[in-house]
Amino acid sequence: ILFTSPTMANVNLTVTEEATAAFLAAQEDKSIRSLVLGIVGEEIVLKSTQSASADVIADFDNIHAASNLQQNEASFVIFCENEDVNAEGARRWCLISWVPDLCRPKDKMMYSSSRDNMKRGLGAGYFVKDYYCNDAIDLKWSVYQQNIKENDGPLSDLEQLKKEEAKMERDTATHSSAMAQLGFEILPDATSALVALSKSEISVIALSLEDEKVSLFPSPPITHDELSNKSKKLSDALTDKSVPAFVLYQTKNDDGSFETIFVYYCPENAPIKLKMIHSTAKSTVIDIATANGVAVSKVEEVSDESELDDLLNASSSNEAAAAQVEPVVIARAAPPGRRGKTGGKKKFVPDE
Repeated sequence: ILFTSPTMANVNLTVTEEATAAFLAAQEDKSIRSLVLGIVGEEIVLKSTQSASADVIADFDNIHAASNLQQNEASFVIFCENEDVNAEGARRWCLISWVPDLCRPKDKMMYSSSRDNMKRGLGAGYFVKDYYCNDAIDLKWSVYQQNIKENDGPLSDLEQLKKEEAKMERDTATHSSAMAQLGFEILPDATSALVALSKSEISVIALSLEDEKVSLFPSPPITHDELSNKSKKLSDALTDKSVPAFVLYQTKNDDGSFETIFVYYCPENAPIKLKMIHSTAKSTVIDIATANGVAVSKVEEVSDESELDDLLNASSSNEAAAAQVEPVVIARAAPPGRRGKTGGKKKFVPDE
């Protein structure tokens, strides 16, 4: 089976007249705080607008909920930074690219490569900042301000790629011509392990990339019992802890069902080329897992084995806490002047 990552290229999409008109109207209509745009077919369309309150920080912190951003769907959010909605002069706009881990690889490519084209269509001069995010925590004003300090102006595609690599938010395909088209063949051992994981027959597997092939780490898959009795750790699935890998493990819910966590393990001292290949392949490997029946519910990133093991410890602590919760039994008080069933007279037994 060959899975292919989409080619990264400059995508020339048309901004619809409705989206253009709404954005231009927002230059005068100070009651608009943000606009949400999306890609439909070969057009960039208006999805919704959000009203401005007197508190720009509160409006920013509410972007995720107010804009109805989904964990498996990318969007553009055009956000006005002006603190005073009644202030005179040009409004300052930031283009926020919301590209979550679980959206389709094709969408990641489309949204990443059409940013500049969309700004030109709306008027590049209106935009003072570019912001890329793939997690809800990134849509907090404090996180946004910290990230923006590192990049005072809009980023080029190459600069954005470098930033995403530094933050290990490297889900889109690289702009390098050498990396423009990546094919990944999944080997039989990896397929068998994924199928077993989908049936909850095993608890942990680790996958690696070598010569554009997805294979299972040469260590026995770990069972649920081995994790429960702590005879095995997540990091035991990694026979070589110096190279990047993809670890998939399951945790048990209160109703007895299992959910699968996908972890991108990327040690700090790993070779740059391996980091780049694995970061680019992350979304494709998630698609491979999905195609083999594994439904990924959460994506994590760690840089050393202790962080990897801490993920399981945190999950185990939550499960243990839930298991220890018992219903509170309130004893009914005995009527006055009478003893309860266990409080009657004791039978006299003579001493021997």
